[in-house]
Amino acid sequence: MATLHLLYPILAYRPDPTNSRSRIDDRISPRMIDPQRHRQLFLDDGAVESMSGLRRILHQPINSTPVIIPDRSRGERAVQSASVPQWNPEIDLWEWWYKGFTTYTDEYLTLYATSADGVCWEEAEVGLYEWNGTRANNVAFASDNTNLCHVIRDDVDPDPQRRYKGLFSDEEHMDRYPGVSADGFHWDISEGPPIPSHDTSTLVYDDTGQRYLAIVKHRTEWGRSAFLATSTDFSHWSDPELVLHTDELDQENRKRRIQAVVDDPAYLSPPVVDGREYLAQLYMMPVLPYEGLYVGFPLLFNPSGADGAQNNHTGLNQVELAVSRDARVWERVADRAIFVGVQPWNGGANFGTAQGALCG
Repeated sequence: MATLHLLYPILAYRPDPTNSRSRIDDRISPRMIDPQRHRQLFLDDGAVESMSGLRRILHQPINSTPVIIPDRSRGERAVQSASVPQWNPEIDLWEWWYKGFTTYTDEYLTLYATSADGVCWEEAEVGLYEWNGTRANNVAFASDNTNLCHVIRDDVDPDPQRRYKGLFSDEEHMDRYPGVSADGFHWDISEGPPIPSHDTSTLVYDDTGQRYLAIVKHRTEWGRSAFLATSTDFSHWSDPELVLHTDELDQENRKRRIQAVVDDPAYLSPPVVDGREYLAQLYMMPVLPYEGLYVGFPLLFNPSGADGAQNNHTGLNQVELAVSRDARVWERVADRAIFVGVQPWNGGANFGTAQGALCG
């Protein structure tokens, strides 16, 4: 059997500020990708008339070192990001809003960094909030009861006061409230109905569909599942609709994947593996509109044992690929092969999850 190798150039890219939202060719079917405008990625069979004796194989992303690490001298104990870097053509730099967890508080602060190349980052001094006795820091947002979950830059919106758009949550609810800002630091948060959600979500602008996409999480009979909410004005959002959940095949994959890690001494086994039946669940799914398609990064959570102290489960987080032509109907790529898996244990300095899967 021949092998069709697929290379997925899913990297950080610079948006074209001249790309108007009106550039939609209504003559092109939603199921077709115009070859004069987009590359054909062959993630699905939409551009394939027939195929025989071939199978798709995923090429793994190149592993690299972290680009932002906790600054221990300032009391940072961990960093994390639910936003991707945003290109700012006005200053010719990448901007990144990320989370910093400190030893001084159980909550996180939203921090800000800039980069010319997306690899080397500088903690830009913002001077808005006092932290550890000084305002000479890169704290971009801090609140006792509001969390900044995601930030995107929107260079097509004609209103400069809405150049940045974000989703917020509060301490009592995990729903997402839209907010807009001229600079990404001073926000006008909507008091209207929020987007219902649980603890994870993603936000992206869909240039092809001229809409904003929020992928949120809710529970179904299959446990954690992915739901889609959309908006054309960022103020009024559709009710979240179920777009992807796990199934019986994921339950079988869960057992095999856990056993593979347990049997391989190069990997650190989950702390608890009790052999009981658990649901494989879709923990989150970042989505990237790319070349006329929607590329999804479903993070499969494979529980291996109960963790009573956390009222949760230990297990594996492993990222697959999915593809859609409309962001609603999804197809898993390459027979659900792992795209980003856990990495071999290396003294505690090398392990992976899905938070860095989407960049662009």
